[in-house]
Amino acid sequence: MLALALWVSNCRLDRLLSGGVAGAPLEVSPAQVRDSAIAGSEERRDATVSIASEGGWRATKQGSWISLDPTSGGARSLLTISLNPDRLTPGNHEGVVTVTSAEDEPPVEIAVTFLIQQPILKVTPRDIGYDTRSDRLFLDTLVIENEGDGPLAWTARIEDDEDDDDDDDDDDDDDDDRDWLTLDATAGQGAGVIPLRVDSDLRTGTYRKSIIVISPGAKNSPTEIKVTLRRRRN
Repeated sequence: MLALALWVSNCRLDRLLSGGVAGAPLEVSPAQVRDSAIAGSEERRDATVSIASEGGWRATKQGSWISLDPTSGGARSLLTISLNPDRLTPGNHEGVVTVTSAEDEPPVEIAVTFLIQQPILKVTPRDIGYDTRSDRLFLDTLVIENEGDGPLAWTARIEDDEDDDDDDDDDDDDDDDRDWLTLDATAGQGAGVIPLRVDSDLRTGTYRKSIIVISPGAKNSPTEIKVTLRRRRN
């Protein structure tokens, strides 16, 4: 019985002397990084990873849009993973950051997912026309939609058209291109509507304006909506 105890004790001593008992395992947290950005943006997105490893560590990456700072460190330190959206196409982009310990430990992989969002501006209708022989106030609505993903912030403004055709030869009123078109909303977030008013209390002629809707970073921006008003003789 004493001989058996001495044998077990000697085995444990041999394992200690030969390095058979491993140190603390490589610890990396979090194990994955997920983020998103709008297509066309240039601002980098940063994530911080905590690493613990006896003897230090080294990090490498797969993905040209990923950068690491630092690429190595001591027993306990922080790693910054930066994701660069510049020139990335819309959709999911996947990469890997591999952390290797200076000790004989299996490497740890950090899964990186970067979603490039692309809002798509849609405005309906694209052309609006009115034809009247009397003084009237027309009420209408433009509909704003986002056919893509990501936030859609928009603004709207009115631009004059140089092709107005005033048929009245009365020179007593040389400026009849009044604000016959007005917008009840000029900015918004996401899907929405733009109520508009068209006042036909004008001299005989054809009047034209454009509504310009702009959404920075969105596809189909700017969008132009043509508005035509034909005022006939009574």
